[in-house]
Amino acid sequence: MSENRKRTIFPIISIAVFLMVLVLPTAIWGIGTLILGDSFQTLDFDLGENRKLASFPEEITPDYGTKLEAYYNDRLPFRSLIISTNRSLTAAMENPYDKVISPYLVNIFYNSSNKDLGSQNGGGDFFPPKLYNDMTIQGRDGWLFFAKENSLEDYLGSNVLTEEEMQVYLDNMIKLQEICTSLGKEVYFILPPNKEQVYSELMPDYKIVNEYKRLERLFDYIKENSNLKISYPMEELQTAKENYQIYFKTDTHWNHAGAFIGVQALYSLMGMPVTDLDSLSPTPDGFDAGDLIGMGNLNKEDYTGDIYYQINYKPDITVTALNDTTLADWIYSTSSTSPNKKHLTLVGDSFRMFMSEFLAKDFSQYTHVHWNYL
Repeated sequence: MSENRKRTIFPIISIAVFLMVLVLPTAIWGIGTLILGDSFQTLDFDLGENRKLASFPEEITPDYGTKLEAYYNDRLPFRSLIISTNRSLTAAMENPYDKVISPYLVNIFYNSSNKDLGSQNGGGDFFPPKLYNDMTIQGRDGWLFFAKENSLEDYLGSNVLTEEEMQVYLDNMIKLQEICTSLGKEVYFILPPNKEQVYSELMPDYKIVNEYKRLERLFDYIKENSNLKISYPMEELQTAKENYQIYFKTDTHWNHAGAFIGVQALYSLMGMPVTDLDSLSPTPDGFDAGDLIGMGNLNKEDYTGDIYYQINYKPDITVTALNDTTLADWIYSTSSTSPNKKHLTLVGDSFRMFMSEFLAKDFSQYTHVHWNYL
């Protein structure tokens, strides 16, 4: 074969292979869906990523290409299968290191003679930080923690607010209170602690920058400089965790027991009757693959034994959904047979989700809204 012919054929072959890789999976997916229907769609399973998929860009903007790529990547044919297989292969390669080699190296370099190493547990108990996919922190005893959205900085105490910044928060909260008061409404605030703060003993050994951290500092500032009704239920949660697991091991959120404790702290702030969790004899139940599994691109088979609780709270109260329950993660309204004729609207982040089943039974009408839907 002549050199000129080689120069012509090889680029054609390369282009053909590229187009095949790009087009063939989409074609197979389309044909498979057309022929096999729902049974083929089972290949597109939930990866536990706990996020909204990128939407199709409807306007032409300078970053249109980036948005279009994100849209396609979230709907890539066989995406779930590819990512799941990658997780399994990664886990298979990392497990021998994590379980055999890493402990051996830690024992060599951080033996019991090095008492000053580690922020919490010196010497042979030193647990070096390990981060998966730049999002999930490997903790002790199979616990996982979140590294993004300031969670790690909150834990380290490296992002404390200045007095001026705290005053901005306080001014906005006072403004909201004034609006609610003018409408004849009461307003209450609750600051759920991050999992890293409640279960700090299960975090890796980081160097803590400041023990007096962001949320605690903000809470104290608000209490000292206003009459706002606000709860930071750290003490209640610390007490409850002596008897219950109150946050998920593999998820960023509190579980049903933790949410119940948060709700009771809110009721105490409101002057409502409070129910002791022990009196309900909560029953542990299994929980499979929290959001930190997907965020860390981990294999869920390596993280088992997580739990939530079945809590038989006020079974005599009937709750009726007032809107499409498929929207329950974002906007959700109920009515109930509660003797309390007051209405409650809860605006917050995803921590509100497990609170809802209790709140809905204690108010005749209840609504929750994710903050970014306002």
